[in-house]
Amino acid sequence: MALPRWLILIVFCQLVQVFMSYDGGATPASIDKIQNSGIPWTQAELGLLGSLDKFGMTISSVLWGKLLQTVPAKVLLVMGLALNSASTLAFGDIEMKESMYAAKLLMGITQGLQCVWSTCWVLTRAPSEFRTVWLGLGAVSAGVGNGIGTAVAGFGTSQGLPYAFAWRVESAALGVLWLLLVLCPSEALAIDQRELDVADASPVGNDLDNEDTPQSNVQRCGLSGGSAFEEALFEFQKMRSLSGSFLSVHSESRRENVIRSADAFCEVSFCRTRAKTNYALDVAVVVEADGVLEQLGQLGRNKLYVWTVLALSAVMFVTSGIQFLWVRLFMQAWGIGKGVTITGFLVTSGLGGAAGVAIGPRAIDRCGGFMSNEGRIGSLHFIVGVMGAASCGAIISIGVLFLKWTTDSLGAPSSTHYMLLYAIWGALFVLFAGFNAALAGLTGINISAVSPPMRSLGSGCTVSVQNLLGYAMGPLLPGLIMDFLSSEGPQPPVGAPSGADDPRSRVLCCGMAFVLLGALAALWSCLAAWAVAKRAPQGKANTQALLNASTTSLL
Repeated sequence: MALPRWLILIVFCQLVQVFMSYDGGATPASIDKIQNSGIPWTQAELGLLGSLDKFGMTISSVLWGKLLQTVPAKVLLVMGLALNSASTLAFGDIEMKESMYAAKLLMGITQGLQCVWSTCWVLTRAPSEFRTVWLGLGAVSAGVGNGIGTAVAGFGTSQGLPYAFAWRVESAALGVLWLLLVLCPSEALAIDQRELDVADASPVGNDLDNEDTPQSNVQRCGLSGGSAFEEALFEFQKMRSLSGSFLSVHSESRRENVIRSADAFCEVSFCRTRAKTNYALDVAVVVEADGVLEQLGQLGRNKLYVWTVLALSAVMFVTSGIQFLWVRLFMQAWGIGKGVTITGFLVTSGLGGAAGVAIGPRAIDRCGGFMSNEGRIGSLHFIVGVMGAASCGAIISIGVLFLKWTTDSLGAPSSTHYMLLYAIWGALFVLFAGFNAALAGLTGINISAVSPPMRSLGSGCTVSVQNLLGYAMGPLLPGLIMDFLSSEGPQPPVGAPSGADDPRSRVLCCGMAFVLLGALAALWSCLAAWAVAKRAPQGKANTQALLNASTTSLL
């Protein structure tokens, strides 16, 4: 009996993501306990500890994307989830720097698989009318996981529980999900190429019009909705996979074999039909590049893909940096208790994120979605607007940090002290809302800009880049900068407020201000992606939606 898609979405896309993202909140909320555990830590070492799982995702995501093209998804997912649960338990129970580093790295390596698979599964299995919402739920589950990790670790450690308690809870939850995964049918977890919405996909920036196409190898045919072609394409891809290697068209003879195979097995090599938006849709037989390097080269030449990756990376940089510095900044510089600090983070990021998710996916759908270039232009218009609001929140927060620095030096009254606290929390609420409103659209545009056969690899590259430049650099770069500014070596325990002129408070303010500048980089990247989409030919879908290569590589 086939499992319903919504059940797979909830259990294996959402719940697994929730508890894999759990450590992203538990680590920052436990930093003060880890720092007070007797092991000497510098700011840079703490930043490395918070970012090593993201480095693991970076180095593994491209490999997972390639493996998902050839290895059954269930085999990889069962192995990855078991390793993730074991490494999570090890991180909490082994109090040694080297072991904690190794466990964090392994957690990230296995999380990379989940991110790549869930994105591709949703894109291929989600009903077309709910695709944007389902993609947006990925951001929701990651945020919920971060919130749960922050709450369990933050409130638990503030009540005297060891920081290992939070990791044992996470490991147990992942173990239960692993058992459910083992019992799940393989077919329900597969990334089904037949479900790809080929007729709507139109990556931009790559024209494939060529009047020199040999007519003897071209069949002109009118298809209703493209479904017949999709089925023929799937059969052709199955035929290719049995050969154990990718097809190449670098020589004349091999090129002719490709076209003859397409004619014989698919009964179509080139189709011209009408898309839903009443413009001509050119569809060609998919021919994949020979190796990973060639496919990576194609991704690098896709400007829309590159700019959306950079925008996603900047968003992740800001959110991970804020989360990593939040507890120490407000306990140290504002002198408030850990319970209030954790509550402030949960309210600000939780309500702000919920507001963004409530607005974003629906607005993206009303703007046209992301499976056609006209839709991308409208969606990017909306994304630029909400990113502008998020950037305003970041600029206001930087101003508040500067005023905090100044007023502390002048011995300002406590009323100003709390006014600044409420001001920065309000500005960060706007930032979180703007980011979460844009995430579903950016993710959809990023993946739909890649040809269907390369989407698992494209998703892997996206996860790698956004984890390296975003999640990993968010904790690490501020830690390095704060180490450089403080020059104090291992940090003393985090505790009571440090005083008006204590340099540690100022260093933390500088670190947070540096992180918030990433919001401007996110806005710039979205503007560049919008410009690329607007420059693309309008009223015509590219053949590149299936090929993602130049005409000369096919004919």
